[in-house]
Amino acid sequence: MSNNRLQLVFRYGGKRNYLSTGLSDTPENRKLAEAKAKVIESDIACEKLDETLEKYKPKQVTTKITTNLAIAQPKSLTLTELLERYIEFKTPIVQKNTIRLYQSAKEHLERFGKPIQNWNDTQLLIQWMRSNKISDTTIHKYFVDYKACVNWGREHALWDLQNPFKYYQKSLKRLKSGEDRRAFTLEQRDAIIKAFQDSRYYKYYAPFVKFRFLTGCRTGEVTGLQWKHVAEDMTSINFCESVVQVGRQFTRKVTKTNEARVFRCNHQMQALLAEIRPENPNAENLVFPGKEGGYLDPKNFCNKAWISVLQSVGMTEENELYAPPYCTRHTFITLCLERGIQPKDLAEWCGTSAQMIHEHYGKKNDSLEVPEF
Repeated sequence: MSNNRLQLVFRYGGKRNYLSTGLSDTPENRKLAEAKAKVIESDIACEKLDETLEKYKPKQVTTKITTNLAIAQPKSLTLTELLERYIEFKTPIVQKNTIRLYQSAKEHLERFGKPIQNWNDTQLLIQWMRSNKISDTTIHKYFVDYKACVNWGREHALWDLQNPFKYYQKSLKRLKSGEDRRAFTLEQRDAIIKAFQDSRYYKYYAPFVKFRFLTGCRTGEVTGLQWKHVAEDMTSINFCESVVQVGRQFTRKVTKTNEARVFRCNHQMQALLAEIRPENPNAENLVFPGKEGGYLDPKNFCNKAWISVLQSVGMTEENELYAPPYCTRHTFITLCLERGIQPKDLAEWCGTSAQMIHEHYGKKNDSLEVPEF
């Protein structure tokens, strides 16, 4: 309090700042002062603080009522503008690939080009995204960010409407990456590998596909694999890094479990590595680079090569034989279980847990009989 008026006190740039709100101490005015404090807090976080403090001072108006309204009503932001502020706020405290996801969510919002203020608007946005062939999995990721952004805006007095994304889950079919755990049969696996090997346009990807079927590794692990991760005698592979793709950007990081693992190569895998390994490979070179160099783009591979080759062997969505590339991992796990590999050993090979394998891949054996002792 100063001169019977509410005062805001905060530190910035190593000094203490005082700002009079011009408001008397009442419950209603305290709420207005708190709203003003959140605006200042947001501007400090986004490095947009008006160091003259003119922006935050009450405007000189003729009546107390209009003065109060000026403080109570910060500039109304569109969702796109709010998201821009949110990205600025988050940039210093989250990973770069997370910021790229925020930027991608913002770009789609800009392309949609319509205001988002209520639940009906979010339904139109979902319809638009689906019409542009954006999967429900990706839409879910964007909507998580939109919802968090609006909650942040409400906390900082930058958004005064209800959160339109509060109940978005009711409209979306949530399917997390890797949640489709269908597995190909051994015959289907071999047919897919052969179809790639025989393909006029996609033969280049045959070793990449075969490697995934023979190791059960994750997409980011094979995309980021370098020759330094492969033993000189090709008897083992060290899966210690992964690559995350957001838009067209690729970022290297640790594996999903934050742990490295050594995969022991059988004769099939050793033969494959010997076939594709250059004479004197650069340790930093990718084992499976893209056709034009750089990282192989998994999304582009799926949309063009994978879908086309599977269609050529009669595996389509219509006959329910199609499964996405990630199911190479599920195929490896399933075929290993069928051949008696113990879940705890398989978990080490694949960088997961025995519990997860039991829960998602274990099958009830209806022909099993109770043994006699």
